[in-house]
Amino acid sequence: MSLIGTRLRGLARRYAVSRRTHEDLLARCAAAEAERDQLAATYRTWVPPGHFYSPQPDPAQVLARAGALFDTAADPVGLDLREDDQLALLPVLTEPLKDHPFPEHRSPEYRYFFGNPEYSWSDALVLHGMLRHLRPRRLTFVEPTRSCCGRCCAPATNSA
Repeated sequence: MSLIGTRLRGLARRYAVSRRTHEDLLARCAAAEAERDQLAATYRTWVPPGHFYSPQPDPAQVLARAGALFDTAADPVGLDLREDDQLALLPVLTEPLKDHPFPEHRSPEYRYFFGNPEYSWSDALVLHGMLRHLRPRRLTFVEPTRSCCGRCCAPATNSA
């Protein structure tokens, strides 16, 4: 076989691979566009994006302000995070966590355990520390529509 024939076969193989890759990308692009159109139809509201009553921003305004909106180094405009106060509160919140009662894994004694996918370690420890620090007289729990207790927590048991 000649050197030219070998090179031509290599090019033909490369072209076949790139042709399949190109067709695959076209198919994936068409599927993504179909999904985009379906989402746009599903979440269409009675007002256009960017309107005062719309939950969706106007894409043109987002692109125009992208530099300021997505600048992670900048402080949020009009919002005082009081970072020094937050850092001072951290040791106060961590002190009561030394004796938290919650187990890592499911247990018949507790409905809550840390190793669940819905409300894990950090969320629970911060809430526990805040409740023990602030000691509110009342606590209102608003259960979400899909209860985590059915999936990640053991059901409550009454001993009677």
